[in-house]
Amino acid sequence: FARFAWETPLLARRIERLAVLHQARLLYVNGPRVLAAAAIAARRRRLPLIFHCHVRLGQSAALRMAGWALQHSKATLIGCCEFAAEPLRPYVLPRNLHVIYNGTSDFAAEDSHPAENPDLVRIGIIGRIEPDKGQLEFVQAARLLLDEFPNLRFSITGAPLFSSPAYFEAVREASKGLPFEFEGWRDNVAGAFSALHVLAVPSAAHDPNPRVILEAFSARVPVVAFRSGGIPEVIEDGVTGFLTAARTPQALSARLQDVL
Repeated sequence: FARFAWETPLLARRIERLAVLHQARLLYVNGPRVLAAAAIAARRRRLPLIFHCHVRLGQSAALRMAGWALQHSKATLIGCCEFAAEPLRPYVLPRNLHVIYNGTSDFAAEDSHPAENPDLVRIGIIGRIEPDKGQLEFVQAARLLLDEFPNLRFSITGAPLFSSPAYFEAVREASKGLPFEFEGWRDNVAGAFSALHVLAVPSAAHDPNPRVILEAFSARVPVVAFRSGGIPEVIEDGVTGFLTAARTPQALSARLQDVL
């Protein structure tokens, strides 16, 4: 906290200088770490400030600091879902709060579900490999599914970007002996979807609005997801996708069985 308090005024002055240099008429902040500094700069330069919130702030200190920044600058808040925006509602005027769900490219034109063996069904997970994204729960659910559905194949697309490689190794170890393919990082996400029949999204409880769900909608790939964070805002169970009864591998396996 002491480091944050020391760095914020310095960063605010730097933002001010950049605003003057580029003759800025608006400041846009995409993450909470620089929000306080941007709020100070916006107030000094009399600039409007937009804070685009992609996470749900759970720590009380972080929430208070973000709330102070929003009030100090009279900022406009854009939440990627209601789940992310809700804790910050007390700090902004109702007319300054907007919920805009993540957008995505159009993947519908891609060839879908090419199968070298039409008897096989491929279920996959796409995203950063880290505990919050649930790859380990996916592997555990896959093991339960194979007893009843031996024609299944599974894929994990992604890489450990901001987390320890130890979790990735734990996922690989848990998948030994199972029909899993690790696809690595893919720049062409549409191509990854084209090989899937079902996408699994076993996200942690605080995941606000995973973009991969909207991408799956665009690619016309059914989604089976945990009832986590803002996910129930974009998936209506049994209508636009499928939600599990609980956030466990057993519940994920059971809901995948229903879909299959």
